Amino acid sequence: MNGNINFIVGILLFLFACAIAQNLDIEVLKEIYLNRNQSLDETFRVITNLAYPIVFSVPVFLLVKGLAKKEVAAIQNILYVIISIFLAAVIAAAFKYGIDRPRPFVTYDYLQNVKESISPSFPSGHTTLTFALVASLAKIYGKRFLTLLLYIWSTLVAYSRLHLGLHYPSDVLFGMIIGITSAFLCHKMRLYIVKK
Repeated sequence: MNGNINFIVGILLFLFACAIAQNLDIEVLKEIYLNRNQSLDETFRVITNLAYPIVFSVPVFLLVKGLAKKEVAAIQNILYVIISIFLAAVIAAAFKYGIDRPRPFVTYDYLQNVKESISPSFPSGHTTLTFALVASLAKIYGKRFLTLLLYIWSTLVAYSRLHLGLHYPSDVLFGMIIGITSAFLCHKMRLYIVKK
């Protein structure tokens, strides 16, 4: 009997926390979007539109460079980056289509649909893949200045998704977590394989 009551109370507390989190999510997005500097809309549109081309072209460029120079270590490094991005994409797609959260501009009138988006909102794919790329490149190169620049770029991509009203803050936050976690897991897997 006590166990059933605890379970019911636990479920109610969880639902209450979700409702509060959803309201906070909407309020933060509303605050960002309605108070944004609209003169920066085009800048953030460019940042958003360049995210995928950069995420996919950088690994290809580095792989071609490694193959041309026949640098085995460079090829292995870039394969780690590619696998990290692939894993992040698979996890993000599973969440996107499993949860199927509508985009905020579909639900809220004050948000303009500045970009045709057919995929669900949660998590942000742009954020997920840019953070997977950046986290894996940071592991390989480890140079502080380069790492800082990469994280500034990926953070700008993440913010652009909010500035343009394309995602909720939780979409972006979970995208960051998935991207970084994917790079970390692939790094651990790589270390394990090397030891074997």
